[in-house]
Amino acid sequence: MAANSEQIASMFRITYSSESADGRTKPDFTINDTASDWLWWWYRYFKENADYKAYCEARRNGDTAICSMLESRFERIAELYEDWGDIHLGKRLYKNESSWREWLFDRRHLFFINEPAVKTLSRSADVERGAIAIQIPAAVSKNDLLRVVTEFIEQNYADLRTTPKPKYELYAPEGRIDQRTFQTVKKSFYVHAAAQQHVWFPDSNAGTALEVMALELKTQLGFDWELEADQEERLRNGKLSMLELDSFKKQIARYKAQFDGYVANTIHGVFPKK
Repeated sequence: MAANSEQIASMFRITYSSESADGRTKPDFTINDTASDWLWWWYRYFKENADYKAYCEARRNGDTAICSMLESRFERIAELYEDWGDIHLGKRLYKNESSWREWLFDRRHLFFINEPAVKTLSRSADVERGAIAIQIPAAVSKNDLLRVVTEFIEQNYADLRTTPKPKYELYAPEGRIDQRTFQTVKKSFYVHAAAQQHVWFPDSNAGTALEVMALELKTQLGFDWELEADQEERLRNGKLSMLELDSFKKQIARYKAQFDGYVANTIHGVFPKK
């Protein structure tokens, strides 16, 4: 299912179910699961970028020459470092662990728009970013209050609506992104991983295709690739010609190229762009 720009924006809103009482502890908050998944893959692809890894090492070691060289090549690399930090230092993050959620929360200003809570304000100056102040009658019945507020919103919604944007947004040509793109992001990463760790088959596109087919979780990973029964038998007997895997080889080559494109563009603060 494709998501348009408004639906994408709604995914990247962070809401709070409680506020910090002492100003130090973190409030309870909710992050959209789909948004978290997208940002996880952005993070994982960014970690594969060799230039950013070299920059992190140079910053860590105080190597100003390497830093200057990389900053001259990549306009946003210093800015990305200030925002994302050294993603190669410290404990490794896993998507299903609380540490990933905490990492996102600490950088919520980069990826999310806060959804202000509905509350009574003592001063109009207290209005949060992304919210507006309106005056409502306080001495009316609940039904009358709902009616006047609803009428006000219906009549003025276009003027009331603001569209703040986070600093880092998904690359969505023409304001749209779909599930197919998400699957391509995932599958390209898994193909790359399989190509880096050949266990059973030759180090080639055909061999990578066979490695993917041998994965126990291939279906869960989105691959429905299968050999014909006679091909399976010839593979076991060492008589299967790699020429028979031409269609799989082309798909592997495409996924590898897409992986390289996604990784390369992370250094420009863009994802998922091939």
